[in-house]
Amino acid sequence: MSSSQHFIRGYFNRFPDFHYDQSKETMGQFRRLASQEDWSPKKRRKEKRALQTALVLQFNDTYGENEAEIANWQGLCRAMRIDPIPETVAECKKLFRRTHVNIVDLVDTRGTGRRVPTYPTVDLLADYTKETGKFFPREHAKAGGLLKYLLREILASGTGGRH
Repeated sequence: MSSSQHFIRGYFNRFPDFHYDQSKETMGQFRRLASQEDWSPKKRRKEKRALQTALVLQFNDTYGENEAEIANWQGLCRAMRIDPIPETVAECKKLFRRTHVNIVDLVDTRGTGRRVPTYPTVDLLADYTKETGKFFPREHAKAGGLLKYLLREILASGTGGRH
């Protein structure tokens, strides 16, 4: 994880007795924190929403929010090791409509040199997301344009979510 993960680090810094290890996955750190603090289910849900906000802000800070800026799209392509990198916003949007990636993993791998996994279908991404619990909320007021292009429908139930 990049040392520039200031929104995520800021979330964990709210808990002075918790040792946050930014080299480990964010959701694993969250589960460890929830266990350490012995949170009730209600408190866990509330804190997970706060962490999801930090993830959204981190994504926006890292990749940008303006979907009209080619530099934002190309930075996202570089982070995902897409080659060749599209030269227009329209080409980028078309590419990302069919690119299925877990956004938590994308944020976690930024600056590490690790490749973020992509999935050939939404169903395979959904299986992975459900298995790992790495969800983004269905709608998030702070989600920028680029992030909205990566969100996929994961759950069909009334408690649905996106990653």
